[in-house]
Amino acid sequence: MSKLTHLYILIGCLFFSSLSFAQEKKEEDTPSNKLQFYLINGLDIAYTDLSSDFPLRYAVSITGNYDKDDLTTSQNYLNDNDSSKFEGNSKNKRFDYKIKAKTQYIKSLYQKESFHAYIGIGPTISFQRSYYNVKNKNIELNTTYSDNNSRDYWTNNYSVGISSTLGIEAKMLENIALFAEYDLNVSYRWSSQLRKIINDKSLLEYNTNSSGYSLILNSLRLGASIYF
Repeated sequence: MSKLTHLYILIGCLFFSSLSFAQEKKEEDTPSNKLQFYLINGLDIAYTDLSSDFPLRYAVSITGNYDKDDLTTSQNYLNDNDSSKFEGNSKNKRFDYKIKAKTQYIKSLYQKESFHAYIGIGPTISFQRSYYNVKNKNIELNTTYSDNNSRDYWTNNYSVGISSTLGIEAKMLENIALFAEYDLNVSYRWSSQLRKIINDKSLLEYNTNSSGYSLILNSLRLGASIYF
């Protein structure tokens, strides 16, 4: 075998070795995990294992609201034969929190280096607790009449169902992308409410239960993805 043949064989071995090394390095550099942060119309955090043949996305969100106001009112009757005047005060307080979790199978519809379209489907569950309190005090001026009452509402909401997602994603940097999603949720919901009405003379309590199905198409949700 000639020296030239040996040289060709050596070049060929080096060439195919370099191709194999580049392929292995590419596979090692491919991210196997993804975190998604919802920033508009939601504050969810989601994790997806990209290395699985059956990729699942796990998402959780915790949201809450609180507001309080204190209003003073005055009322004058305009009838000629009634000159009564009232002053009142109303204090309102509200707060609620909601915990929601869902798992979805993610199926790619179209994918290129910097663009990805996908759908997802899976179960979802949520719990929400809310409280509303209002206190009213009304006094008729120049008389001894007064009216004081307070109302409390405690409500628990539960739901289980199926959530489906249609989304697109565009890479901005090597491991950072922006995404947009629409969610369609079908769920069975039930709730219980305890209501208390207190005035100067009595205390009334009510307990209300309700249940039913709901179909909700959420607003467009935007966020950022991080691959690692």
